[in-house]
Amino acid sequence: MGGIALMFVGAAIFLFVAGLLIVRYAQFVLTRLVERKHMAAEIIIQSGTVPPWWKRGAARIPAGYAKLRAISRLRSVIRYFRTTPMVEDEATRRRIIAALEETLDRWKSLSWSEMLDQRIW
Repeated sequence: MGGIALMFVGAAIFLFVAGLLIVRYAQFVLTRLVERKHMAAEIIIQSGTVPPWWKRGAARIPAGYAKLRAISRLRSVIRYFRTTPMVEDEATRRRIIAALEETLDRWKSLSWSEMLDQRIW
């Protein structure tokens, strides 16, 4: 009987530790996603250029697809800022969204190489 109880205690401890690790990992992933969206918005608003981590792997795919992928990511950042509570106030939210939408309109008229090679602003 003592062996079974010890097994249950060991399993409970294992599940508790595993649960803590899963929660910590989820917090890490979500924090990283939020940080990336804010960093991307800052780079795009300040320079009008494609964030460096969006360019990774772009050389291996057709330029048209790379451009569409960057535009899709920018749309995702815009959607994020429309709904996130992580902005100072509504005026700030409107300024961020307006700047990102202006960049989106510019990117639509540029080729992928123009998006990479020149500073848009």
